[in-house]
Parts: sequence; C-alpha cells; structure tokens
Amino acid sequence: MKNTAIFLSNTLLILILAGSCQLKEFKEKVVPQSPTSGSVDYPLLYPTSPEFDGTLRFEKLADGTIKSNLKLTGLKSGRRYFAKITSSNAADFSGGKSIADLGEIKPENGVLESWIHEDYVNKPIFFDSLVNADARIVVEEIDPLTGIKVEVIRGDIGSNLLLEGNKIYDFESIGANQITGNIEFRTRKNGNTFVTTKIQGISNESNVELSLFFGDASIDKFTRGDRREKALNNYSGNQKVVYSDLGKLIPSLSSLDSLKGFIGIKANKQEGDLFTNFLGFANLGGNIKTGRNLSYSIIDDSDTLRGKLIFEEVGVSFPGLVMIFEPKNFSKTKNYFLYFIKGNSFEKVLEVSFSSFKINDSSSLKIKNPLLENLKTKTLDEIKNWNASVLIAEAEFNNKLAKTDIGQNEILNSDSLVVNLSSPPTYEGKIIFKQRKSGESICKVTLNEGINGTTNFISIRQGPQPSTLEDTTARLVDISTWEGNIGKVRQKQNLKNNAGNPILWSELKTYSTSNAYVEYGYLGDYYLPFIRSNF
Repeated sequence: MKNTAIFLSNTLLILILAGSCQLKEFKEKVVPQSPTSGSVDYPLLYPTSPEFDGTLRFEKLADGTIKSNLKLTGLKSGRRYFAKITSSNAADFSGGKSIADLGEIKPENGVLESWIHEDYVNKPIFFDSLVNADARIVVEEIDPLTGIKVEVIRGDIGSNLLLEGNKIYDFESIGANQITGNIEFRTRKNGNTFVTTKIQGISNESNVELSLFFGDASIDKFTRGDRREKALNNYSGNQKVVYSDLGKLIPSLSSLDSLKGFIGIKANKQEGDLFTNFLGFANLGGNIKTGRNLSYSIIDDSDTLRGKLIFEEVGVSFPGLVMIFEPKNFSKTKNYFLYFIKGNSFEKVLEVSFSSFKINDSSSLKIKNPLLENLKTKTLDEIKNWNASVLIAEAEFNNKLAKTDIGQNEILNSDSLVVNLSSPPTYEGKIIFKQRKSGESICKVTLNEGINGTTNFISIRQGPQPSTLEDTTARLVDISTWEGNIGKVRQKQNLKNNAGNPILWSELKTYSTSNAYVEYGYLGDYYLPFIRSNF
C-alpha cells in the first residue's frame, strides 16, 4: 500500500513537471496574435563573409511588446546559428550588454520568428524603447563538434539606424605606395557618425591604423600640428571593408564640407611615432581641391634652378588655400627657405614671412606653412590683388637663389619689347621690356660683360638718336647702374622715371625711333655713351 502511494505521488509529480514544461514552451511559441500597430525593418549590413545576408523586422503588438522576424541567407547545413540583441553598435567590437536572445535559426529555411517580452533580468521590453535604443543584432555560428562560436553577420538596430545621405572622400597615396579606395560618412538616428572604409593596395599580411585628424592636412607631409581626434578600427590587408563609429565628434554631414581634416592611413609598426610610416590619406571637405588655382614660374638668373609655385584652392563650402612648390634642379641635401615679400622682388623688403623646407623625392612639395595664415590670406582673389613676391634662398635670406613676382606684380608674357645692345666684337646684349599685371613696366638687361673700373649706366633718353656719341639728350629713365666688370651682367629693374614714378606699359609702348632710344655708357673721368639702340 505504501509503495502504491509513493508510485502515485511520483507519477503526479512527473505529470505536473511535464505540464509545466509544456506550458512554458507553449507560452514562448504560441503568443496570442494581437493586431500590429507599427513595424520597422533593419538590414544586416555587416557580414564576415559575402555569402551571408539578412534582414530583421520588429512589429509592434497591441500590448506594446515585440514580434521579431529574422531572415538570413548563406547559412551552412550541419551548423547551428543563434541570434541575440546587445547594446552598442555594429562597428563596436569591444562587446556590449546582452539585451535579449532571439533563439536558434535553422539553416534549412533561415527564418526565425520570436516574441520579445523581457530582457535577461526579466525586465519588460517594449517596442517603443527598443527601436530608440543604441543596440545591434549579432548572429553566431556554432560548430556542433568543437562548440567554437564564430560571428557571421551583424546589424545596427534602434537608434543606430542609418539615415539617408552620405559623404564620400577618396584616398590618395603617399610616396611609392599604391593606395586606392574611399571612406563614406553617414549619420545615425541617434546623431552619431558611422564610417565605412574601403582600401585597396594593402598587402594581405599587413595591418594598418586608421585615424581621423583635424588640421590643414591636404599635404603629403604630416606634422605634429595635425591633431589626432579619433582612432578608427584597424584594417588588415585581407579585409574588404572596415566599419567605425565616431560618436558625436562630427556635428553633421554638412559640417564635413568645411571641416579641415583628413583620414590618415599609417603602417602598424613598432618603430617611429604617430606621424611616421604614413601610407596615404583622404582629405575631408575643408581640404578638397575645388579645381581653381594660380600658378607662377620661379626661375633664377642663370636659368638653372627652376620651379613652379601653385596656390590651390581647397574647401567645399569655405575655401582655403594650399601652397605647392614643384622644384627642378634643387639639391635634396640642402635646406631652403621660401619667403613671401611685401612689394616686388626688385624693391626694398618691407615685410617678410617665410617657411623652411627640403626637397623630397616627390615631383611636388606641398608645403604646410604658416605663410598664408600670417598674411591672413584665404582666397585666390586675395592673392590676385597682392603686391608681393616670393623668394627662395639658402641660410635664411642669404644666398638668394630664385624668385618670382605674384599677384599684381606678376610679369606677363603676352607682350614684350626687345632692344639690342651691340658693339661687336666685344659687347653683345639686349634689353627685354615686359609688363606687370598692374600695368607697370620692368626690363631685363643681358650683357656679356661690363666695362671694368667704371660705373656702368643704361638709360632711356628722350628724342631721336643723335649723330655722334658726344651728343646727349635728357635722360627719361636710368634703367640700371652697376660697378665694374662683373662678368655676364643680368639685371632686372622696375621702370621709373627720374621723378620716381612708375612708367606704365602703355607709355613705354609709345616710344619709337622718333622720340626715344636706349643708351649704354660708363663714367670714368667723364661720362661716355658707348652703345645706342633704337626701340
């Protein structure tokens, strides 16, 4: 009798437990189908392998809870897949707080329906709160033999949802590197900035660091003046895409149009510091070239050292300037100084700003300089109106090497006057007159040699050329004066009359054989004209 009672008691306990389990399973699987009153779809954009793809839909039920519908493709037969929702975003690989398990997805159909009522600590979860939470969905694959978990795909949900609109910037290589690709910026619903980086040209065994820098960095020479604001997720050569979240570091997509910054690609090496081992960069909006520029040729008197000075306009919304110097025949072992001079290159220096540089192996040296900032110049139109020149020298303003006039001082090549100075067989030369952009005139004197032991003069004289050397007429302009035989004479001179006023190109063009001529003479015990030539 006693044994019968124990049997009945155990049987009843088993039935109760079995009923309890069935009830729990029923509650999880057979939730009353309340009418939906809203839904939102999330694409799973971040697979670890291209064969995986998926979408997640949240439907709001009448009681405010959530029905989820997960659809996946690319699942492998014989593997088990589980989905869960965690805090943070899909670009964060540092973990996240678990919110809810969605359950197991069968590879046979790749569909999982589940109902979300509460989180891991039995706290209720409602549709309106989850679609506004910083959250993500993560799907993991589990090998049934080893039990090893491998993530296969993830996606942003809730307030991490990406909004319409983007900004894309291309990468440029530095040196001999072959970097290509781009970086895309998008805004999340929560205001954070999401970044997608695509890079080609990194070897499979290499790792690189990606960082956002603020500063005037549309150059291939990074300096410590560029401030690193954010390290992005690292990139290895066997990856196709890297995702990062910048938080609220950038106020909006539109602010990128004027942001002076760049994304730097740096080799992940132990040696060197933050600003060495750069492979490439992508300029942001404030540093992007607009296609407008000004170009000036730099040349020395011997026609040996040459170069081109380019002012490149950058910035989508608020233009700024970058100065580029393309050198030719300059030494790679010397240190040079580039000066901005207020006034033209033939006059007394009134105001100077300068920057030092060395020639590198690239065809152009993009000089990050305080020059433009010191002169408070922001636009090409300002440079066009400058009364200035640029000088290149060694040893800080000593040993002047080459120069050019810019702005209103620019020398135009569209028109010129040439006067020959010849007294064979000893003296051969010429004077070339040209016009400045401002309308003033300059001349360049080339003479194979001067007369030793005397003061040499070149001047423009009024009236027709006299019949004898002794006859002199009034001097309109003293073009150039120098002492003694200095070998090959090459003089550039602004043209001013003897009252000190500039001679305009329009006036110079009126000179003819009937009213003016050029005279070269020297002063020993007395002044002697030596060569005369008509215009």
